[in-house]
Amino acid sequence: LAGALWAGILPFQFHKGFRRQYPLWHRWMGRIFLTMSATMMVGVALMLHRRLDFHQYDFGDLASSSSSSSLDGGGVVSISIWFLITGAMAWNTARQRRFAQHQAWVIRHAAAGLWVALQRLIIYSWSLPKTREQQRDNFGNSGFVGICISLALAEITIVLIGQKEKQLKAQ
Repeated sequence: LAGALWAGILPFQFHKGFRRQYPLWHRWMGRIFLTMSATMMVGVALMLHRRLDFHQYDFGDLASSSSSSSLDGGGVVSISIWFLITGAMAWNTARQRRFAQHQAWVIRHAAAGLWVALQRLIIYSWSLPKTREQQRDNFGNSGFVGICISLALAEITIVLIGQKEKQLKAQ
């Protein structure tokens, strides 16, 4: 539920016309958005604490190998910490009324959460695994690739927005 609400709010937060026409709604939806972010991270912490991640819960009986997937427990913890940092920075820059930086941090925050959806698209585009080891590795590696693509696209987006704003100011 928290993830669905988080993802549902996101398009409104990025829509320039909505932000301008309904600034109060934008602020309240932003608060709800970041509350859902924190709620999701409580869920991730519980999942990791209870060893419900895919490495331990789904594939705990398989031996680790050097070719094991790239998204192990440490990878999940790392992207989760980045998700928390970007959410905190988005909140902080909004409160300081530094809106260009706020927008950049929200873009990074969205990328730090949307990698999961991209992972699902990637995993289904790869060949079907024939063994449980391949299934584990495909799931983890597609997550790692999803994270890399999401974070890279976020930074490219931030650069392009900055260039566009410089062009508009020069006119």
